Amino acid sequence: MKKAILLATFVAFFTLFLILGLQSQEETKSTPSRQLNTISSIPRFIMRLMDLNKDGWISEDENKKFFADADQDKDGFISLKEIIDFIDKKIIEASGPNLGQDAPDFALKTLDGKNTIKLSNFKEKDIVVLVFGSYSSPKFRSQAENLEKIYQQYKNKSKWLFIYIKEAYPSDELQKDENVEEGININQPKTMEERLAL
Repeated sequence: MKKAILLATFVAFFTLFLILGLQSQEETKSTPSRQLNTISSIPRFIMRLMDLNKDGWISEDENKKFFADADQDKDGFISLKEIIDFIDKKIIEASGPNLGQDAPDFALKTLDGKNTIKLSNFKEKDIVVLVFGSYSSPKFRSQAENLEKIYQQYKNKSKWLFIYIKEAYPSDELQKDENVEEGININQPKTMEERLAL
């Protein structure tokens, strides 16, 4: 039974790796090659998600739970879309404080690069809206107009900080099909000057 589960897990990872590799080959027709470490990090990331007790080993129970949780429609079969959606959900869950927790303090340069803003400088009574995003994220770009409307409606009642994060899908690492279709070709900035220019 354990061998069958391990074989199924290996086949799932291998299939995902092949699909990502084929997508990578398609994208190289119009974009530069991806760095190998971005491809190989995907199976490692999935394995970290599966290792629920963080002991460095994936038990039979952890393996079953991962695939049971990934089976969104509970039909006993797991599609690639279900796995990707499940991983996206886990990334979001693991990427920030829980509701009610204080946000960690930060100090970031302003758009002109001349000043620094710290979250802790805002008074407790101030409502601070933090918006994190990057231009290479199709989801972020698709919501820009809605975000602008909300900002215009509430900008006098709250402080807004638009925080430019690491590019989500730069063309030199992990290009998105939507970016290729829309002609968006952004490399991951390596210096502060490159970040400020973007």
